[in-house]
Amino acid sequence: MNKKYTLIFSIIFLAIIFVYAPKIIAQIISELPKVTTTCEMKNGFLMSINDGFSNFQECPNGARQVAVFGEQGPKGDKGDTGEAANSKNLKTFDNNGNELGIYIDTDTFFETSLQKRIKLDNGEVIAKTPIYFESSDCSGTAYLVLGSTSLSGFINDIISAGRNKYFVLNRQAAGEIKTYNSAISGGTSCKTVTMSYSGLPLIPVTLPFSLPVAMPLEYKYQ
Repeated sequence: MNKKYTLIFSIIFLAIIFVYAPKIIAQIISELPKVTTTCEMKNGFLMSINDGFSNFQECPNGARQVAVFGEQGPKGDKGDTGEAANSKNLKTFDNNGNELGIYIDTDTFFETSLQKRIKLDNGEVIAKTPIYFESSDCSGTAYLVLGSTSLSGFINDIISAGRNKYFVLNRQAAGEIKTYNSAISGGTSCKTVTMSYSGLPLIPVTLPFSLPVAMPLEYKYQ
């Protein structure tokens, strides 16, 4: 009778092991750290070994172990906020150390208060195009005559009609045909003209620095 019960209990025990042992082993394996070993063979080739569960790996005979990689660990705490990025600009200064604007090239800079590009020649703002007036003495509203003139060269620039006569395009206004009776060209004195053409009105502005600019210009990061 004892042998019979012993046999029955043995069969039940083996059945339990057969059913639950694989799950237990799989659970244990899943909790083990996975390790990948990189080996360098004699011919220089690299080989990685990872059977999916081993904690330790050895390279084949004659190979050299060069790296061992474990599993990625848990995500760490968020680090401190870094310093602000370097926001320095290369700036243009006159020869007296007065800041003029952000450097574009050796004689051109971006003036930040007017948000316009300014190009100098011998310390003066370059006059880029003739400016026309309905009056006979170059007074009143100034106009940039259209036609063959490309606006792309003036939209972002200070337009000069000579010393103390500086303008920017009125980008809100539409072009309209006007009769012009005077003009300033190349910074020269007022000249009499008679012509009718479509033009855009200009807005007078005051430069935030005095002229002529002290030359030569200087450049530094700030």
